[in-house]
Amino acid sequence: AVAAGVSTQRKQDPSNRILQHLTRCALEYHCRAAQNFFLGRFEAPLPAAPTCNAYCVGCISLQDPHAGDELAPASHDRIAFAPTPEELTAVAVGHIERVGEDAVVSFGQGCEGEPLSEPEVLEATVRQIRERTAAGIVNLNSNASRPDVVDKLCQAGLNSLRISTNS
Repeated sequence: AVAAGVSTQRKQDPSNRILQHLTRCALEYHCRAAQNFFLGRFEAPLPAAPTCNAYCVGCISLQDPHAGDELAPASHDRIAFAPTPEELTAVAVGHIERVGEDAVVSFGQGCEGEPLSEPEVLEATVRQIRERTAAGIVNLNSNASRPDVVDKLCQAGLNSLRISTNS
């Protein structure tokens, strides 16, 4: 069912780099959020940031390659590009339209860095989502290191914030 969802979504928007990235997350890394996106249910990831401003021990998407055997290797690769607001909005709105009022789209998934490191992209994306639909929940998983950006995101239409302080 996940592979069929991948095929359907990729045919609808073959040049969207987020869909290409989420395909790997769903099929290779077995990421439940990415699988949910392709199954058209629950929460969908919106990875937006290839960089991070924290150095969390045990980060699941990036470890120091020179740490030797001290740390376990990252379980998967971090997104290697900064997507455009248009790419993110297409994925988000498509998911919300398929799932309806109970849909959740989330920045700050395990396959990315700190989303607040891409403030303009996030703000533009949230605004574009809310210009197209009031349905669903737009969520941010973050270390909340940029409260000024969080405020702008809330003003743009962000509904939910989960703060992690494990750095």
